[in-house]
Amino acid sequence: MLVRFFKACSNRYMSYGTAEDNKVKRLLVDTITKENIKEYNFDSRRPALSVGLPADKFIQDQQFYNHLATKHKDKQHVIAGFEMDSDDWDHRAGDDHEFRARFWKVEKRGVVADFPEVVRLFPRSRNARCIMGKRKNCTFFYINAPIEVPQNASRYKLFMFLDFCSYAYKNLLDLCLEGVNLYCDAMIQATYCTTVRGGKPCSKNAHRWDTSTLKKGIGERWDKTADIISSHLCDGRRNYRGELVFDCDYLGGGGDYPRTHMKTIGFRTRGRFTSTKHLEKHFVA
Repeated sequence: MLVRFFKACSNRYMSYGTAEDNKVKRLLVDTITKENIKEYNFDSRRPALSVGLPADKFIQDQQFYNHLATKHKDKQHVIAGFEMDSDDWDHRAGDDHEFRARFWKVEKRGVVADFPEVVRLFPRSRNARCIMGKRKNCTFFYINAPIEVPQNASRYKLFMFLDFCSYAYKNLLDLCLEGVNLYCDAMIQATYCTTVRGGKPCSKNAHRWDTSTLKKGIGERWDKTADIISSHLCDGRRNYRGELVFDCDYLGGGGDYPRTHMKTIGFRTRGRFTSTKHLEKHFVA
């Protein structure tokens, strides 16, 4: 196992067109994808289930699909994406979308409940709009709903990237821990914004934050917030089986929110295999 340290915050030549075009974010996402590929090459007993929040170009989905379609042809895999914003979902679900439509074609439209294979995985989203398509040995779903941790997914090997890019509200921290604690031999990552406007959570949304993180001073400074998030998610009283393999603080953002401090954190969960020697661990120096 190699532990790699790199300074993700030091890139002064970042593009700030969109968060997806941010050079540091692309480096981190590419690194996560490479580690996911290593993990699946190490343990490919079950079909892969990839769950995430794809941005406009569906870059990570395409990268993982290319590997599954060429190196793991013997299994039928599922790649499911979520988008809560209805306008963004409408745009990407359209047949004329520049990136998604070139990647995979829509074969059926409806709600999640219309697709037995996916409503079992995401029962909370059963009434949400959904499109489905197939390409080679992968089935794609794109769902207009907040992301949820899959249920009844033990037949799959789970890869889940909760790329929230939002404040570390309690429900978003809990989603990461739910995935970590529910599935064995899984790869779970999440991204949180560590720059809180005004230097602290405002009283209007204080109920959205975890009480323990508020007591520790989350939001006072970006670096303190980053440490509190890591400590909260790695605490063995909450995290029963996840081993930390990725923890990077970087300068991200794009569009209306350039130069925003972010944290991406990732775990490999223990199960049949307890070693992470086949992976590189990535931490910010």
